[in-house]
Amino acid sequence: MGDFVTASVVALGAVALTGYVAYKYWQVLGAPVGLILLSLIALQLIYQWIRAFIHLKKIRDLSLQIRDDALSMPVRTLTKTALRGIAHLLLFSYGVILMELVLIALLLSKLSRMN
Repeated sequence: MGDFVTASVVALGAVALTGYVAYKYWQVLGAPVGLILLSLIALQLIYQWIRAFIHLKKIRDLSLQIRDDALSMPVRTLTKTALRGIAHLLLFSYGVILMELVLIALLLSKLSRMN
């Protein structure tokens, strides 16, 4: 569960950075480009988090339904592996998006100084 919390904090940071870039460079981007580009980034971040949360809940619910002692250890191992895998993919995706947002902000900063 700690991995998912970490990914959630990174996602929150990425959404906040998206809002900051939109606010700071709105004039440079222009309304249509800024609205489309940054809205799509924010929606993707939120969509990924919601989908991951739904899948994590389904995996947990299914693992709780199995009560057979002979299967309990393999099921716990499979559950932990699946939960960590989803959280790690989410964390990687958010890390890439954060780096892209930083690059966008740097490019927009240079563009604003040129104008």
